[in-house]
Order: sequence, then C-alpha cells, then structure tokens
Amino acid sequence: MLATLTNLLIVYYKLLTMARPYKKQQQKDRTTKHKPVLVQPPIPLERPEKKELSKTDYLVVKLRSVPDDAESETYEVNVPYFSHGKTEEWLKTLKDISRALKGQNITDGPGKYRFARRILDGDALAAFNAAATELGNETNDHYNQAMQKVTEHVLPKRALSRQRRFMRRQLRKPFKMAMQTFVARVNEINKYLDSFPPFHDDQKLSEEDLLELLEFGLPKSWQNQMTLQGFVPSDKTMAEFLEFCDRLEMTEEGGTERTERASKSDKSHDESHKKRQNRKRSHDREESEKGEFYCELHGKNSTHSTGECRVLKAQAKKMRAAYESQTPAQKRKFKQQQELNALVTEAVEQAMKKKVRFEDEVPKRTAKRKLDEPDFDHFNNAMSDSDEMDI
Repeated sequence: MLATLTNLLIVYYKLLTMARPYKKQQQKDRTTKHKPVLVQPPIPLERPEKKELSKTDYLVVKLRSVPDDAESETYEVNVPYFSHGKTEEWLKTLKDISRALKGQNITDGPGKYRFARRILDGDALAAFNAAATELGNETNDHYNQAMQKVTEHVLPKRALSRQRRFMRRQLRKPFKMAMQTFVARVNEINKYLDSFPPFHDDQKLSEEDLLELLEFGLPKSWQNQMTLQGFVPSDKTMAEFLEFCDRLEMTEEGGTERTERASKSDKSHDESHKKRQNRKRSHDREESEKGEFYCELHGKNSTHSTGECRVLKAQAKKMRAAYESQTPAQKRKFKQQQELNALVTEAVEQAMKKKVRFEDEVPKRTAKRKLDEPDFDHFNNAMSDSDEMDI
C-alpha cells in the first residue's frame, strides 16, 4: 500500500513538472502583443540611387532613329551588364535590351539570343543558358520564354502578390515627397507589374484601384479636407485628383515653412539656454574651487549660489502655490496691482531723473548769468554816454 502511494506521488510530480513549461508558454502567448508584419515589396516606393558605372560596366550600343532605315541618324545608348541584382534593376535591363533590339532592327530569334548573351553575365547568364537549352530552337517565342525564366529566377517568390499587397495596405505618401513625384512613382511601379510572373496581361491595377490606394496613402488632414469639400476620388479622373491634391499641397507649404522656422527658433533658443547654463555651471565650479559662492540672500558663502539657495526656492514655491490658489478675479486684481506698481515706479524714476538733471543745470545757469553781467554794464554805460552827447 505504501509503495503504491509513493509511485502515485512520483507520477503526479512528473506530471506537474511537465505541465509547468506549457503553462508558462500559454501565459507568454497571452501577454505577447502581435505586431503587424510589414511586407517588404520587391520594388519600394523610394527610387534607387543611380550607380556610377565605369566603362567596363556597360555596353555602348548605336541605335538608329528609324530602325528599318540604314541611312537614318544614329545615337548611342549605354546598356549596363547584368549578373544579379534587385527587381527594378532587372526590369530596367529588360527595357534596355528591348530598346536596343528595336533600335538595331534585330527581329530574328538567333540575333536576340546573341545580344542577350552580350548583356547578361554570371548568375543571370547561367539561368538564361539553362532555359535556352531546355526550350531548344532559338526562336522568338523561345527567346521570350527564356527571358521570363530569368525574370522568375531574379525576382523573389510571390513577387506580384507581395507588390500589390504593399501598394494596397502600406503605401503612404512621405512628408518630404511632392505629390507629383508620388503619383508618378506609383504609376511607374504599376507599369512594372505586367513584367512580373505569371506574365498575364491584366496584372496592372486599374485607374479606379490606383485612385483608391492613392487616397488611402494621403495624409489624414488631406483626407479630412476631401470629406469636408465633398471630393470623392473614385468619381474623378487621375488628373482631377492630382489637381486637387496639388492645391492642398500648396496651401500647406506656408504652414510647413512657418513650422520649420519656429522649430529652428526653438532650437536656437534651447542652444542659447544650454550655453548660459554651461557658463553658470563653469562659474559655480570655479567659485566652488575657490571656496566662495554668492547668494542674493546670504551674501558670500562657501556652500551655495543664488540659484542653489533652498530658502529662496522654498519661498518661490510658496508664492507660486499662493498665486495658483487664487480665484480668477483675484489673479486679475493682482495683475492690475502689479501694473499699477510698475507705472508708479516708472513715474517716480522719471521724476527723480528730472530732479537730478535740474540740480545739475542750476549751477550752470548761475555761472552763465554772472558771465553775462559785464556785458549789460557795458551796454548801460554806452547808453549814458550817448545821452550826454545829445544834451
């Protein structure tokens, strides 16, 4: 009986030990917040930076203005070599190859194969040759299929669904990007969609879908303006939508400039305040090294300055609390009293200045009068002499 009870206790303990990690995982799953997963699109909204190519990185191709006229004017185009890279780089390479084939009037399958092998290199060339071997004869149809095989090799899996999902759910107009640039970039990405696997003709988004995702990507303030003004993008054309957004953008440019100027002013104010604080700290540090501080209340001392005086801080805190506890009427009365005191103080100061100025001028006037007295005496003597002469 005792052995049976012991075995039951051992089994129960093992069950508890096994259940604890499961319970902890359940609690962790409940408390963990599920963040939305952002889709990384094959082609992002921001245009890639242009690479600086050397002469060994591209092929110079001479094209004719009229492809089927051997006597027409020619012009040169640089077609970069491609071995591996991002989605947009490959799609641009496809456009460059197509343009070069058209400009040189290369219409037969073997000629297209030869030109493609001149541009492709490395991994891309290996994928093209493998597809060419699998397809057989070098015809125009087989060339198109081989280039599609290279596209499937370069682009990530499910590229079309990821790109369309990004455009519909995550596309937002950046603050510093102009509306014209934003719409042009979205249209450019939309045209690329026909070159994505599985290479159907209807893979691009319609104009109605583009207007919907463009509206969703606008700032919230712009969407509110559309609602207030009764502007429904789905009922408008792309040109009308762009014109309306351009007007909103122009009205916000002034506010943006004022905001930037205000932020710069605040920044300069903060920097000047920090400089003053640093100067004060350095001065206090020097005084502390000397063992001398000065406080407006306690005078020279060896412990603190005016800004560090606890008595003054406590008094200021009490005065602040007393002011905050007053009613609005009492605050207005207090403010009026302060203004009256300021006026009285200013009037007294002006009167004192006048008094000092008058006291300074009195001796000068007396001295001037004394200097002028001989002149009057001379004038009186001259007048008496003239009277005697007339008699």
